[in-house]
Amino acid sequence: MEKAFWIILALLSGAALPIQAGLNARLGTAAQSPVYASAISFIVGILGLLMYIAVTRQTLSLQGVRDMPFYLWVGGLLGAFYVTAIVLLFPRLGAG
Repeated sequence: MEKAFWIILALLSGAALPIQAGLNARLGTAAQSPVYASAISFIVGILGLLMYIAVTRQTLSLQGVRDMPFYLWVGGLLGAFYVTAIVLLFPRLGAG
């Protein structure tokens, strides 16, 4: 049963990508800037994650963050690149 939950979650998260792309593309049009649209998207995402952290009382290992290799921060840059690229590409190429 637990594996089924994770499979359903994977399917739902994959199905959400074209919805996210469309919403972020419209946000880029409204903001008249793909970079600002990406920043707004990340700010809203951060607020959502902070609420989730507060509700679930998640903890953070500061020592783990201090000891992690510097290249792990690249994941955040790749996320910013992805969202900005989607804002630029979705209106021109569609969800496909």
